[in-house]
Amino acid sequence: MERAFDLTVARTARRATLVLHGTVRQDDATSAVRLCLALPTHVRAIELDARDVRELSDDARSVLVALVRAWRRGRRGHVSIRASTATVLLLGEREPVAHDGVALTPCDNGDHPALTAAFL
Repeated sequence: MERAFDLTVARTARRATLVLHGTVRQDDATSAVRLCLALPTHVRAIELDARDVRELSDDARSVLVALVRAWRRGRRGHVSIRASTATVLLLGEREPVAHDGVALTPCDNGDHPALTAAFL
């Protein structure tokens, strides 16, 4: 059975990348989060690469959101998320969110092979 995630630490040892792929379930996301939170404290930046995710359960999405919050709160670090236009809908809200009277929905014009969101 193929793993749904890989965790690598960059050469600088201050950045880690969590690569998610395939079908990600709650158990997979929970295991990945545990590995991330167990990284040495000098690792301040984490990148979640979800470009190859085909399916993401609601529970797994909730676990990943908790990782982003815990990482920022506990490490005061940087989190970036890489997602293809096909996986943006898996990571975001299930319904378009209205903000200041404008409905926000991901665009899928085919011009951008990957989107990066940085939470500073």
